[in-house]
Amino acid sequence: MDGTYDGGPSEEGVASRANIMVMTPEKLDLMLRAHAGLLEGVGLFIFDEGHTIGDGSRGLKAEILLTRLKRRFSRARFVLLSAVISDEAMREFSEWVSGSGDNVIETAWRLTRQRRARFEWSRAAGKGDDRKCMLVFDNTDDADRLSRSRVDAVIRRRRYPHHNPKTGRIVRPPFPSAEKGETAAELALKYSGLGPVLVYAAKKSHALSVAKKLAYRLDLAAKAGEDVPPQFNRPAGAAPPRSQGMAAEWLGPCHDVTRLLGRGIAVHHGDMPDSLRRAVEEDLRGGRYPVVVATNTLSQGVDIPVRTVIVHSCRRYDPDTEAQRRLPDHEYWNLAGRAGRAGHETEGTVIHIVKTAADREDYDYYSEHRAYGAVRSRVCKMLLDLAWGRISDGAAEAAVDPEVLGMLAEEGTGGSCEDMIGDVVSGSLGALQVRNGAGAGVDADAGLERLRGRFLAVAGRAAQLDGNAARAYGRTGMSTQSCETISSYVDENRDAVALLLAAGGHGDAVALALMALDAADGLPEMGGGDQYGGDREELVRLWMGGNGVSEVCGGAGAADRGEAMLFIERYLGRSAPWGVSAFVRIAACRTGVDESALPAAVRCLPDMVRYGVPNAEAAWAMRLGVPTRSAAMGVAEGYRGEPSFGRFAEWLAGLDDAELARICGPDAPLAGAAAALSRMRPNPLIREGRGLDDVLAMGASVACEGPAGRRAAAACSAGDPLEIRRDYDAVADRNAVAVYSGGALIGRMGRDTAQYLAPLIDCGLRLDASVDGSDGGSGGSGRIRILLRRAGR
Repeated sequence: MDGTYDGGPSEEGVASRANIMVMTPEKLDLMLRAHAGLLEGVGLFIFDEGHTIGDGSRGLKAEILLTRLKRRFSRARFVLLSAVISDEAMREFSEWVSGSGDNVIETAWRLTRQRRARFEWSRAAGKGDDRKCMLVFDNTDDADRLSRSRVDAVIRRRRYPHHNPKTGRIVRPPFPSAEKGETAAELALKYSGLGPVLVYAAKKSHALSVAKKLAYRLDLAAKAGEDVPPQFNRPAGAAPPRSQGMAAEWLGPCHDVTRLLGRGIAVHHGDMPDSLRRAVEEDLRGGRYPVVVATNTLSQGVDIPVRTVIVHSCRRYDPDTEAQRRLPDHEYWNLAGRAGRAGHETEGTVIHIVKTAADREDYDYYSEHRAYGAVRSRVCKMLLDLAWGRISDGAAEAAVDPEVLGMLAEEGTGGSCEDMIGDVVSGSLGALQVRNGAGAGVDADAGLERLRGRFLAVAGRAAQLDGNAARAYGRTGMSTQSCETISSYVDENRDAVALLLAAGGHGDAVALALMALDAADGLPEMGGGDQYGGDREELVRLWMGGNGVSEVCGGAGAADRGEAMLFIERYLGRSAPWGVSAFVRIAACRTGVDESALPAAVRCLPDMVRYGVPNAEAAWAMRLGVPTRSAAMGVAEGYRGEPSFGRFAEWLAGLDDAELARICGPDAPLAGAAAALSRMRPNPLIREGRGLDDVLAMGASVACEGPAGRRAAAACSAGDPLEIRRDYDAVADRNAVAVYSGGALIGRMGRDTAQYLAPLIDCGLRLDASVDGSDGGSGGSGRIRILLRRAGR
């Protein structure tokens, strides 16, 4: 579950069926505010990237959320993970989470060997084409033969003679120069022969420049009559990577990113649409690109197989200081950690390009700062800022306002919010750090009492709201002021809003979405991305109508396709669903409508806006993992049941390969849809903890595959032996288990039994099978029963 506070029936349905939930902190917070009962059975909470509690934008929310969870689920286990945290900070985290600073597990062991080196062009000897270069490795491991060694002439400058058709002359352009972009491109080309390469650049412009220079280098080789390295050539008959087609759809066929992807050079930066970035990541994991040039969007949280990381630059503009600042230590080492990913590579190399004195300072700085820093809690920072007069009481109250509303929503079933506030403030990591001496001269008890007062002041104002309004506000994740702004809009348009809430047609849903976006305009939670120079209403209509990106941009009068694309991706795809979700919750409250009684299209409106689909069923399909809008709309058209997420999920989970291809269309990425199908319904054999012998004793049901399968089944008699084989080619079921008789395929086992047995068969379990005598081997019904037992028993 990704995203922020936009919730709907699909997420509730998935959460109610799931054994494991993976979500953002905002989604977990929404679950605690609105559907805490779905978390009651959770026995283990795992927080990855635990150091982000010190993050300026999300740290406060994460710290208060974890403190609330510890308070509410006192019998659950909590685990925080971080690869970039100091020993002191880890002990503080441990004491905060478990009450003891000793509950720490740490290791420096890696599954792969990782080396780090700096690359330099030598100034001592050689000029022009004869200029020398060297690679100097760190002192990382005395057992490593490359430790502290120097390797000369890793790359060299060459000329590429070829005929210039414009001048009719032979030209001999050199490559690379000592310029960092060309150096990075040449290094990437060389090391891509050993395995996948990630080139990191701190700025988007630098990343695009390196990627273009690499494309230019490939062109030079081709013009000079040299063979292009095989890793950049797609095998004959192989389909192009999915990201290439998606880039053409989103950015246009002539866009730099689209053309680079076509050359086998992946690009990944923050101004690319999320859906395109995810497609690039998927293709990288599939080994479809030998080189990816990226900004910090790939520095953490994305697991891709990389052999070599090349650091082009590590300073970027900081708007707070209006200066270029080097990456934080933890971000640099997270980036370096991409080299040599376990399960893909046995070794990894980090090459830091050094050209200027500042580059050498950066390289030496990170060499000396391998020990990771402390993590200052945001609650601690707020308390100290209050004590030292850096922020006012009002500023502190504004910062904690949404979190206090969340506590009120959580305590809606009873309990004292004042008690909860006291527990949260005193039980925070910040309270621990202040008591441990953070902040010279600050009275810890007095500071905590003042901070508690700020929380209570917000709670006191919230207590003056109508009870239903307070609960609705608390479930939005927004501040009181933003909720009041939306509430005023609803009151001013009460009749129109009430009519649209009760309707369920596509046109009504679009009209309601436009009202919600109008109400949310300018709210700080929307991030300021709601500005668009073209016809915004028409763009939203076309987008929610399921039209392609080109049709949307063209039909909305977009003077700049890029502007329209960013509005769709950054606003409609990220911020707007939060605003729409808050609007629906508040509108239902103000008009006296039970949220659960709203039409499906209204309850799913945030996802319809996010994904650009015309109905609830298509939104459910996208939320469940069907990978493209066109496939999701095809799935929605094929569904004939009632508008219930649970029924829809059950229907979709039962589709086989042929039905899936028929509904989604022949060109749909069926593997992605199939992966989604495997997650859609719980398996009672697994959920109930059945043992293997118990499952085998139950036997299995086999659906006959077409006329041939029915004939093969009809030829069987009770007791006849059958052969069990894993079917790795089945698209719609990654756990498919096929059943054969005399070499002829009868069909595949039922999904629940196959899902239980498939991983065991993959690990060596051998099974004997025979036709169940009670069924008589009759294949006329299209389904037979079989007996199962371990081989040799």
